[in-house]
Amino acid sequence: MKIRENLGLKISFSLALIMIVVTGAIAYYLIRTQTSMLETEIMKKVETLTTIGSQIMEVKLEMGVELEYFSIEEAFDTTYVAIAGTNPLKYNTRTDSYFDQNIQGIEDSFLKDDGIVYAILVDRNGYCPTHNSIYTKPITGNQEVDLLGNRTKRIFNDPVGLKAARNTKGFLKQHYTRDTGELLWDLSMPVYFVGEHWGAFRIGYSIDKMTNHIKSLTYSLMFVMIFLIVLLSLLIFFFINRSMSELRRITNIASHMADGNLTNEVQTKSRDEIGRLADVLERMRISLKLSIEELKKMK
Repeated sequence: MKIRENLGLKISFSLALIMIVVTGAIAYYLIRTQTSMLETEIMKKVETLTTIGSQIMEVKLEMGVELEYFSIEEAFDTTYVAIAGTNPLKYNTRTDSYFDQNIQGIEDSFLKDDGIVYAILVDRNGYCPTHNSIYTKPITGNQEVDLLGNRTKRIFNDPVGLKAARNTKGFLKQHYTRDTGELLWDLSMPVYFVGEHWGAFRIGYSIDKMTNHIKSLTYSLMFVMIFLIVLLSLLIFFFINRSMSELRRITNIASHMADGNLTNEVQTKSRDEIGRLADVLERMRISLKLSIEELKKMK
């Protein structure tokens, strides 16, 4: 039987189409809201980590003075001694040895989140005395390899880096294209020492990682919605087809009646429109049968 001649399929298809539109609209709304919530949640988490990092670095600066690794004046000293033969240029300061020993492990602890690319302390000029260990590998002499592998003791004075280093207004979020080509969110928090702005604690969060998280969430929601659409469509078809089976049975009896066969009673337990139709056909069958019997007697 052709689909256009099957009432059950017509009804099922119409309901499934409506359901797809409604479910699609719900899915779109859920995806938009959930991805927005996910991005907000990630940013809040990183903001918290940045705040914690800046507070730890403030304590470490204070400890450096208390333990007499350097004086307050030396902590703010911006005399950078260039290291010959480095490209990009690297520098040394009087506080480097203390930072190498006391903050790299702390910085590395922030990289446990796979979305965080770097977590570093920089002074007001963007100088990074100690970078994460994954970016403090031995210099190979290959500039392309060393650009990523050894980033410590550099001055990151690009517009994003300087804005982060000199920001004094609290948490700062910037879109950052790293000199390695990576696209990141640069999240920073000011670092203060003895009541004066010293620099910032910066965290780089991978935009690709965030995009992948959002894609994963989107695909999961889409899979659930498609599964629900298929399941509900099958259930709709099953129940409508089951409901229509009684109508098909009555239709077959009516067809036999039209062919002159009045022996089959039109009976049903249904109390809805199909049941009322069966009652009407049964009365019609009885009336036709009586009329035919009367005609036979008259002959």
